[in-house]
Amino acid sequence: TMQDKSAIIKQRATSNEPRATSNEQRATSHEPKSWPLISVIVPVYNTEKYLDKCISSILNQTYTNLEVILVDDGSTDNCPAMCDEWAKRDSRIRVIHKPNGGLDTARNAGLDAAQGEFIGTIDSDDFVALEFYERLYTLITEHDADISMCAVIRVNEDGTRMNNLPETEPEYTELSHEDLMNGFLNGFPKFPHIGVSWNKLYKAEIFRTLRFAGGNHEDSATYHRILGSCRKNISTTERLYYYRRRENSIMCKTRRGFQLSDLQSYIYAGKDSYEYFMNMGRADIADMCLRRLGGALRYGLNNMNYLQNRGEFACLPDTFRKMMLSRSFMTKLRGVKLALCWLRSIFRPFTCKENN
Repeated sequence: TMQDKSAIIKQRATSNEPRATSNEQRATSHEPKSWPLISVIVPVYNTEKYLDKCISSILNQTYTNLEVILVDDGSTDNCPAMCDEWAKRDSRIRVIHKPNGGLDTARNAGLDAAQGEFIGTIDSDDFVALEFYERLYTLITEHDADISMCAVIRVNEDGTRMNNLPETEPEYTELSHEDLMNGFLNGFPKFPHIGVSWNKLYKAEIFRTLRFAGGNHEDSATYHRILGSCRKNISTTERLYYYRRRENSIMCKTRRGFQLSDLQSYIYAGKDSYEYFMNMGRADIADMCLRRLGGALRYGLNNMNYLQNRGEFACLPDTFRKMMLSRSFMTKLRGVKLALCWLRSIFRPFTCKENN
């Protein structure tokens, strides 16, 4: 039963350290012939300190029918050589070297090369429990879902847990398409990591025509389309993904202060999600996306040092102008009053900083 499997998984996952296994050892392990291929995409950029841990945790999965696509996104450290060395050691690894283009282009390069029936993506500074993909595959097939996802363990740079949460019995929740749509309106309080790509397993059909966008904020710029195309999502409270919080990571840098590229990514995400849901006939969700975009931009503008970066932000008004002059965007805004109030709330902190 699923509960019995969960008990076994808890026992196996007591150690966070992935164990290195040889090709011969893997060949003697139990591997159901019916297991389809899972393509695991790992964008790699200057994470040499954490890369071995990430890759070994993938290669040692109890689910062994994997292809691991390491996408070197123009790393300037030792990551390119490390990726090539790992490929020599395990035939399941494929390496793509490309010029630096951001997380979205790295994930898309992996998607273009992926051959699996299922898709997963893991950040190269994170790692996963040994049963990560076996559990997600079991859930997605037993519940006939398009996406399965697990809970997350936050760890420090050295891999130690940031908090010691008590172990509890696994709980499973199915989210229908309508549940997901309602979540865009009311939020997902029980699923704080539903809007990221890395703690999940996807049916490959989702990415048949869909690709990531938005630079290094590819999740916020794309996930409304991923969930919008999902028929059913199944989640477990099992904590199987280890998210490493680093001081120089993209997310930590963004929290310390927005840059122009961050704002442009948020603008793209807000505009695209608004138009996406309007075209779906869900004006209620579209309006909520617009309000959330305003809040995100207010936060970003409040955390900018405009006077020290006047040259960099000089083109910001033009960025807004291009967005607001978009015919497909403006014709869908219901009333000039909404548009004016939205712009006023966004630019108020920005204007105050300039005047100061």
